[in-house]
Amino acid sequence: MREYYILGFLFLLLSCNHNKGRTEFEKNVEEKFISDCDNVRICRLDIKEITQFDWDTMYVFKPTVSAAEIDDILGFKYPYFQDVAFRIIFIKDNQVVYHDDYFPNFDNSLTSILKFNFEDSEYLKVSTQNAFFQIIQEKNIDGFYYHLHYDG
Repeated sequence: MREYYILGFLFLLLSCNHNKGRTEFEKNVEEKFISDCDNVRICRLDIKEITQFDWDTMYVFKPTVSAAEIDDILGFKYPYFQDVAFRIIFIKDNQVVYHDDYFPNFDNSLTSILKFNFEDSEYLKVSTQNAFFQIIQEKNIDGFYYHLHYDG
């Protein structure tokens, strides 16, 4: 009987690993940094340059923002809410055109190479007219990650 609990716990632990590789958005941020930043640690990034779809508003939400709060902020029901996660949502004409969820691990690290600076807010709202971020490359034990500070 004890073996079933151990197997169940291991299955739960492994199934909670939502890191299935880098998303297109993460890859595009990293590629843009590598190609444009000429081996400096900090440079400026225009999100419009790395998205291959039309959008008018980008949102980034902290995991503490509930599904109901996201619906209120967006002005319509967000259909992709699964669990507590950092979320990047791109909107065009009140429709989701791209979204990613980044789930925290048990040690509170992210399954992502991106970290956003939120200051004191629970979310960021960015328009295409002002989609500039300072991007800082940071090193950790797994390689590099990119800290994005909204520059708008």
